[in-house]
Amino acid sequence: MSKYIIAVILACFVSSIIQAQRMLPGGKAVEISAGTLIAKNLDHDYFLNAGLNVNAKSGNYFLWALEYSRMRTSYKDMKIPVETYLTEAGYSLYLFGDRKKCFP
Repeated sequence: MSKYIIAVILACFVSSIIQAQRMLPGGKAVEISAGTLIAKNLDHDYFLNAGLNVNAKSGNYFLWALEYSRMRTSYKDMKIPVETYLTEAGYSLYLFGDRKKCFP
């Protein structure tokens, strides 16, 4: 039991020492993901997602994303394809947190 307590205390101590990645102005991150919507129809029900984050000054960042999903639903004895297109754009303001992690 004491091994677990020591491990938890050590994990808390180490996590307070580790520093997160800095948000440098102009830094860019690309996110690409894909997956399935319903486990029964793996070949027909899926989504694709692509996004871009651009860091601005003082920890703020821009966000752009596109998503496409396709799902086949049953209606009586037919399968009807339903496609969804989603776009997302935004600007995130840095309100609370550690100001040492971002550069002005």
